[in-house]
Amino acid sequence: MSEHDNDGHYWEPAPEDDLRQGDLLFNVPIALMPQHPRFVLGEGEEVHTETYDDYPENAPSSEIVVEAAFGALGMVVTPTCHISEAEKDEDIVAVVPVQPLNLVIPDLNQARSIRAGKSVPLHLFPLPRTELGEGILAFDGAALLDRPASMLKDNLRDYRRLGLYVEARIALRKAMARFWARGSADESIESSMRPQIEKRPLEDLE
Repeated sequence: MSEHDNDGHYWEPAPEDDLRQGDLLFNVPIALMPQHPRFVLGEGEEVHTETYDDYPENAPSSEIVVEAAFGALGMVVTPTCHISEAEKDEDIVAVVPVQPLNLVIPDLNQARSIRAGKSVPLHLFPLPRTELGEGILAFDGAALLDRPASMLKDNLRDYRRLGLYVEARIALRKAMARFWARGSADESIESSMRPQIEKRPLEDLE
């Protein structure tokens, strides 16, 4: 199946396909930043932890205690939206958790509005359910763009995955630009990506 055949579903990448922004990975452990950070202080046998009510402006340590959770899905994104050409071959990508939309947004009317693409919060990227992947994504999901975890690409290649189609990848990049920059880059992204889609492999664009 060509990834251009039906933009209403996701496609299943071949094993030799490289990871791309917008790929959905099954059962990837994603680190969760705690609401009250616990920093690791000291060295050797004198190591201890100290908990703070909030994240201090000047962190007392570069090490923090986090919890890794195995969610149903994680989405591969790039930390900078690949704004810089030199960043395209980085070995590290970010993975954000994907959760059922109705868990993230309990209000039914608001969830339906978001699913329809209306009043979508900047930190959410809605994902429609898909029949591929043996029905694993049998719910309307939301990728949480504000909860990225850094991962090595080599550690992610063997996970089962689905890939977004071109239209959804463009929409994802727009959503990330709006979230990270708190502004809109829709027009520039559309004009830069769309003319190249048929002329260059998709991985070259990302």
